[in-house]
Amino acid sequence: MPETLPAPDADRLALSLFENAGVLPGATGATWLARDGAGGTSVVVKRLFPGAAKARLNETLSLSHPNVVRTRRWLSAGGFIYAVRDIVRGRNLTQALAGVGNKHTAELLEKLLLPVLTALEAAHARGVAHGGVAENNVLIAEDGRVLLSDFALSDPSSKTNAPHYKGAANVAGDIKAMGQLIARHLPTVGAFASGAVRSRVAGILSRCDSLGDLRETLDSLDRLASVPVPQAAVVPPPVVPVWVGPPPLPMDDENETEGTTEPEKRTQTIDESSTNPADWARKKPTPAVPEPRPQISGAKLAWRGTEPDGIQIGTGGGGPATLILTNEGDAPMSVRMVATQRPWLQVRPVELPIRLPGGASVPLEFAIRARDLSPGEYRSEIYLSASAGGNNAEDLRSGWFKHTAEVRVLVRPNPNAPPQKGATDKPPYPANAPTIPAPPGCAVLLTLGAGGLLSAAWLGFRLLNL
Repeated sequence: MPETLPAPDADRLALSLFENAGVLPGATGATWLARDGAGGTSVVVKRLFPGAAKARLNETLSLSHPNVVRTRRWLSAGGFIYAVRDIVRGRNLTQALAGVGNKHTAELLEKLLLPVLTALEAAHARGVAHGGVAENNVLIAEDGRVLLSDFALSDPSSKTNAPHYKGAANVAGDIKAMGQLIARHLPTVGAFASGAVRSRVAGILSRCDSLGDLRETLDSLDRLASVPVPQAAVVPPPVVPVWVGPPPLPMDDENETEGTTEPEKRTQTIDESSTNPADWARKKPTPAVPEPRPQISGAKLAWRGTEPDGIQIGTGGGGPATLILTNEGDAPMSVRMVATQRPWLQVRPVELPIRLPGGASVPLEFAIRARDLSPGEYRSEIYLSASAGGNNAEDLRSGWFKHTAEVRVLVRPNPNAPPQKGATDKPPYPANAPTIPAPPGCAVLLTLGAGGLLSAAWLGFRLLNL
């Protein structure tokens, strides 16, 4: 018998080891429901993608967690690899959310997806990446349990998974795929009925660079949705004056041509109908066509840090950071939102919006909390939403621009500092790391308006006690 068989022949060879094998309805790929001849239990048999790594399959066999579907074993037949896993009777995530209508709330989404984050955290702690986090792998059992299936069984180079995994299963790909999964299933009721709110929260999810950031965002969906969405000021269109009445008499040029001794005679034809007062009343000012976006012309936002070489602090301590905002234009502008990339950098209370006349500058104050930072260099981006553009600003197509600044902090060893909580959980940001083009990390929003100061203080208190 040849070593490699056509897929149908290989399938028959592999399934001959099981009883009552039949195609599993609704499953993706070559997947069967069968009875394991060895133990007599119902199992799922799945033919894996070409090039599936046996080493990764062996790692998956060691995963044992209440939120992970167990992979029992794998086998090779006719040149193909088949995985055997437990069966979960229930529905996948797409089926569970279909038709829920007004019940599709943030609370429901947290109930369904927080266990998935727990499963990924357990697997990543053992060095195992999933490689294909998607709706069809999130299973809700009939008894209400939520499980993540198909660890190492999905193709990370498939059309669906490639944008997140770049062709190979990895932890960073799992985080990006999970963030997109949450974003695709954000609630559509309450504050989330606004497309602007869903887009803003989806943007925050896209910048999360750890499962902890995703968990914090998922836990805070209702609070994030309640933050006011910046609205561009509505500027009434200018009124263009028009001449009402008889046409003006012709006038001589102010500067006559050199060498002319007598101004040339000029004639003007007057439309007789325009001299009729009844026609004058019909001539009314015509409003100009408004600009497509309410961008304030002549304003430009720039910023600079007071410590361009980095702010030096000791371990276990903290300190201030200042960003100077300057309007380099000649027209007024405003800053409606301030956000930080890292939780150890917090915005001090500030009255928003910040209004900057032309040529004006204002300091923006931050607080650095270094109690959980080990010695090393750290960086955090600062995101600003302003009514004017500037260098490298991103046009949000709504009259607002996103600006990205950066703060560098150098944490020095401090022998008298207490041990840092979780200092080894996350290594320092590398000093030679390149600038990240798309802002990673989960932004901590601070938008202050009427009553907004208490919300910001509550969120800051929670971050300080993580």
